[in-house]
Amino acid sequence: MHPPPTWATDARRKLAQKKAKNAGTAGRAIGAVIGSDGESDASDEPSGDEDEVDNLFRATTSKSRGRRIRGGLLDKGEIDIDRVRDANQEESSSVRQNKITWMADLGRGGVGRADWPVSCGKQSSIVEIGFHPRAQVLFSATSDRRLRLFQIDGTTNSLLTTLHVPELPIAAASYHPSGSSILLTGPRPFFMSYDLQSGSVLRSPRGLLTADLSGTSTGGLNHATFSPDGDTLAVGGRRGHVHLVDWGKGGAATGQVVGEVKMNVAVKGVAWQKGGRELLTLGEDAEVYCWDVGERKCVSRWRDEGGFGACQIAASGSGFTAVGSTTGIVNIYDPATPAPVNGEERKALKAVGNLTTAVSTMRFNHDAQLLAVASKTNKDALKLVHLPSASVYANWPTQQTPLHHVTAVDFSKRSEYLAVGNARGKVLLYNLKAYSSGKRE
Repeated sequence: MHPPPTWATDARRKLAQKKAKNAGTAGRAIGAVIGSDGESDASDEPSGDEDEVDNLFRATTSKSRGRRIRGGLLDKGEIDIDRVRDANQEESSSVRQNKITWMADLGRGGVGRADWPVSCGKQSSIVEIGFHPRAQVLFSATSDRRLRLFQIDGTTNSLLTTLHVPELPIAAASYHPSGSSILLTGPRPFFMSYDLQSGSVLRSPRGLLTADLSGTSTGGLNHATFSPDGDTLAVGGRRGHVHLVDWGKGGAATGQVVGEVKMNVAVKGVAWQKGGRELLTLGEDAEVYCWDVGERKCVSRWRDEGGFGACQIAASGSGFTAVGSTTGIVNIYDPATPAPVNGEERKALKAVGNLTTAVSTMRFNHDAQLLAVASKTNKDALKLVHLPSASVYANWPTQQTPLHHVTAVDFSKRSEYLAVGNARGKVLLYNLKAYSSGKRE
């Protein structure tokens, strides 16, 4: 796609000719050093001049194509990111085609305005998006109670299937860690699971989560997350109750509540850490409880720095913890800093204050070198944070980046892609060059 520039090819040709002349075999040397595509033959030992050209070429590549991952670490300051075709572009094309067909039928008198189908209207807002843990497949859950799967390649992004779940207004969705199914939850006292192999939809057993141990209804299941091994599903209920559901081999159809933990206030978020051995729960009083899942007891409890309006929590596999608030502040906590055990305020690594409205989305990438934070209240309210420096990338997004109201964010399994869902029903797709280059310097 991008052949070597003329100046580089000419420089290598001159060096090859000089080397061939010195050896007295100009024709043979040119054929060996310069291939038909302008690449040098690796069998020849490089001269000092060739080393100089190679160093220059590498330096130019680094400057012109952005930051590379050096030694496995991502550079801070600026990030090299390009927009590619929207992940749900085929869905948009289908909506437009349906509208054109309907308008044509209306002109011929074949239909009336009351027959306007839902699929012919504007695209529904994106509720949640997620990349498959093992394949380049992305799901998008929308406010019209539909789940769509796309094959992501950055060029075609083919629509694989569409699922309609009329009985459940989807508020959250996530892949099972094994990638075998997708969990769907919403403002109902049950959850559903879509099996990717069979295409069947399973519903949790009736009465599984209709009441907690204190006898009060759990209501919706908006806070639900799998443990890293996929064996346990943590579901936030009312009055501080967090239920632990044994997922088992049967999944949603055979899940059973095997225990629970309880905070003193309402649940605002749940997250797993230390490979699933510990569960973090965030309360509306900005306190974070750390639970030993095996023993069902609280091992530590600490208050978010600032202690006001905490509403989101996320944890990475490497130990970083992020807590977002209704004021837009995101506190990032270093795993090297010990957590208090008696409800004391914990010192944050850094408070990210680039957002000004309630944080609605936080997502770490696969190696915890990036954290995406967003607020759906204001337009274009999304930032990428570099870790462990906890610095925000200033070069992206810009004022011209068409993010709109961001409702969901996710990274692909190796962070080659960043997907951003918005209230217009689009899933914007961006290519992270440092991860997609395929090499580490």
